[in-house]
Amino acid sequence: MGLLNFASWLKESIDGWLETVDNLDPSKKLRGTGIGAALNKLNPLHHLTKTHDGEKHQDLAPSARFEEVIVGARHRPAPAVGTVEVEVLCAGGWTTSGVGDALSAEDCYALVLLDGGVAQTNVIQDAKVPAWRATDRRAFRFRVADPGATLYVGIFDEDPNPIESDDAIGRCAIALSAFAPGARYDAWFPLTWKATEQEDLATKGRALVADQALATAATSPAGRNTQADSRGAIRLRVKVTWDDGGKALALSALTGLTKGTQYVVAPATKSGKALRENCRFTMYGEGACPHDAVNEPFSMAMVGDHAHELVDLILGLIGGVKNRVLSLVTYRKPFRSVLALVAWMTSVSNHARGIAWLWLLAGLELRDTLAGDTAPADLLQTPRKPSTKIAKPQLSFEAWAATLAVGASAVKPTTEEEADDARNHARGDAENVAVEKMLDEWRASGKVKAAEVEDEDGEADPDDFLSKKPMKKFGSMHPLAPFVRPIQRLLLQLLLPLRAIRGLLDGRDDPVATSTVALLCLVVSAGMFVYAQFLHHWVTWAVGWFVCVLSYVIGLALLGPQNYFLIRAYAKKRQNRHRVRALAGFDPNGYAALKIQDFYRNYKVHLLKLAEEAKKRVAEEKKRAKDEAAVAAKAEADAKLKAAEEKKIKDAIDKHDRAALDALHARQEDLDLGPIVATKHSSFPAIRTHEKVLKLEDDNITFTYACPDAHGGTFGSHEAKHVHLKNITQVDLVNATKPTVFRFRVGHKKYEFHCQSGDDCQLLVQGMRAAAARLAAKPEQMGKKGILRLAVPSKPFGLVNASTLERRPAFPEEFRSVVLGDDKKKPIARD
Repeated sequence: MGLLNFASWLKESIDGWLETVDNLDPSKKLRGTGIGAALNKLNPLHHLTKTHDGEKHQDLAPSARFEEVIVGARHRPAPAVGTVEVEVLCAGGWTTSGVGDALSAEDCYALVLLDGGVAQTNVIQDAKVPAWRATDRRAFRFRVADPGATLYVGIFDEDPNPIESDDAIGRCAIALSAFAPGARYDAWFPLTWKATEQEDLATKGRALVADQALATAATSPAGRNTQADSRGAIRLRVKVTWDDGGKALALSALTGLTKGTQYVVAPATKSGKALRENCRFTMYGEGACPHDAVNEPFSMAMVGDHAHELVDLILGLIGGVKNRVLSLVTYRKPFRSVLALVAWMTSVSNHARGIAWLWLLAGLELRDTLAGDTAPADLLQTPRKPSTKIAKPQLSFEAWAATLAVGASAVKPTTEEEADDARNHARGDAENVAVEKMLDEWRASGKVKAAEVEDEDGEADPDDFLSKKPMKKFGSMHPLAPFVRPIQRLLLQLLLPLRAIRGLLDGRDDPVATSTVALLCLVVSAGMFVYAQFLHHWVTWAVGWFVCVLSYVIGLALLGPQNYFLIRAYAKKRQNRHRVRALAGFDPNGYAALKIQDFYRNYKVHLLKLAEEAKKRVAEEKKRAKDEAAVAAKAEADAKLKAAEEKKIKDAIDKHDRAALDALHARQEDLDLGPIVATKHSSFPAIRTHEKVLKLEDDNITFTYACPDAHGGTFGSHEAKHVHLKNITQVDLVNATKPTVFRFRVGHKKYEFHCQSGDDCQLLVQGMRAAAARLAAKPEQMGKKGILRLAVPSKPFGLVNASTLERRPAFPEEFRSVVLGDDKKKPIARD
């Protein structure tokens, strides 16, 4: 309880200081006018529009079609190692504050990003709780090349005004390594917006409103206390399948150290810039970007929130060590306590063995963490293990080792008993959170804090990915913002590595990285045991012997009898030199001889100095020649390595291009599906547009579009039109916001077709880009022209998944998430 009391006192002190500083802001009285809330109350249809939802009409049937999300080899040359299927089923539960329009409900769509691929669902109009049907564009299939990639999902409210960008509702980040290979999950993942402490408490207390309708869960009497800042949750069906059975996944923590930066690409159009901004929010949050990971709006509330989180993380790490030491003392795990006793007794005479034991105990603790065994707050209680498999790390240490050796094994679905226990445990935890929040409000009674409103200015940087400036700018009217903003940034910079360390020790965020570190601890422990048993005695003897001999030599040099003769010889030599100088004063000839001797002595020193400088110059020239040879050899090796890498990338691009062309021709020859039909877009609305049949000829040189044979009419020319691919200067990428639009450019002339199917559009874009690149004057520029790039968040320490940088990585909500069987039955746990 000492650490808890200290944490509470420290947080209250920080809040008091921040409140004093915040009261100096004269613009504080101008905020929180509540115009949007007043308009909502005046809207006679507010009750209907804000509660209309599709929760009762969730379509849990298997999706009719999975849309393939293709990432070209020009943007991701690494070969794919697995397949991820994502189905967006439903979302909701967010607060009405700051979400949606004043006079209508939200027009929601979901954005899904994974390993450079981007997919977007269709828009659900006027839905407080959007639910996608099995026939909607809700299911996506990604081929991933990085087993350590992160799945990002964002929910947005579409704004019909083309001037304004879409409003973000929430986002979540999920590590692929958090899913068991081959298992299909039907899970609710919590969404965040600003990633504040209040949003975290709303997520922990959501089990209290599990019986409430999602549309009113945040405003109902049961959830008013805990769900005021809720951003809701999203329901996903996810299945991760690895081509090699999971071996690549088991090694992803180590192979991720050598992987380069992955980018999300979008066409360089107005809608492409809006898509890139949405991707930025989905991956980085409210204000962060690849160039500035700690960019966010300034507010005193965020400073206090970061300070609270920093206190919790530091004291949490200290408290974790304390609890584990006390658990050994109280024999909570008898075998582990006996092992600690043996470690203590065997390390008294050999301290190196104690270091080995520490490494071993650390590895065993990480192994227990992966098994879901966590230390309770009260050491006299027995540890509570998660009631369901979905509430603990999805890969135990033993399962990770088995996956590394022979591949992943089958995962059993969630049973009815496990689902009931999960709901009971989740509700108990949520009640504890509600009680803690009520106590905090009681302690802070009398302290009224105004909400911060920030002025945003600036748009996404159109200068592609070359600019190093933040992609979003925030302003503040607070007079102390220039002085306190650096403190806010510093706190967030300190939090990011601590969050990664917490995720590594937790095991649930990235079980692969935790298992890898646990194995490294065990390997280091084994090495230390070998050293302590066989080498430490000899090393200790050698070091002791060396120190002893060195002590003898130093004592002999300082106090040896040779100093008696050396001092007297030096004194005699000095007396002779003084006598010669004295005699030279009475004998002019002798004085001249003494001057000659002094001159010779000084000149000799100068000659020796010149000779030394000459030797040094020769040595420097030899070293310079050797360094130049080494640099030339390194440059040659780098050139060979670069050439090999370029050849590897070129081979991957050629392979991808051949596959794209083969897939396009196979689609064109499919008699069951028929020809590829699209509507040609015209920039003149008065001109009627007719359906066209699109085809890339077998020679891969000519693109043809013509009216179908059954088309009638007399307006315009219905003859087939041909475009030579060598004249094509740009083929736009598929825009996730407009997945059926196919565009390319011939000089200054633009062609735009609206395909009937998103898959046909994907095949056309990939095939046309592949064929045009073969005929282009500069084929290496074909994949880089007319695109916008956005770097995917990098892994902290190069080892841990990027999702650990979140304040709270998205985990399946235990009380309403399950693991499905292979038969895809209806989930057991229902909300």
